[in-house]
Amino acid sequence: MSDDQLGKETNYGFDQDGRERREMCMAIAECPVCGKDVLLIADTEEWTEDDQVPGRWRHNTYGPAQGVCCDRLIVDSWYGCFVYDLRGSGP
Repeated sequence: MSDDQLGKETNYGFDQDGRERREMCMAIAECPVCGKDVLLIADTEEWTEDDQVPGRWRHNTYGPAQGVCCDRLIVDSWYGCFVYDLRGSGP
């Protein structure tokens, strides 16, 4: 995995509700199971209303970055980096 992906932003434009959707690779973490590098991607979590277009909301902030590898959810948030076991969490 190359470091050129770190900081890469993708803008998906506006959804049907008029909210701008973006994603950014905010971090790269090592999978605690297999040791591979995992891209941690954050998406839009907060918007501000567009002053010029009523009903349109522009990207303001990203939420926590996260990625999945070996049935583990890796989350990098403001409170630290956490790993959650996803096995057996479904029906």
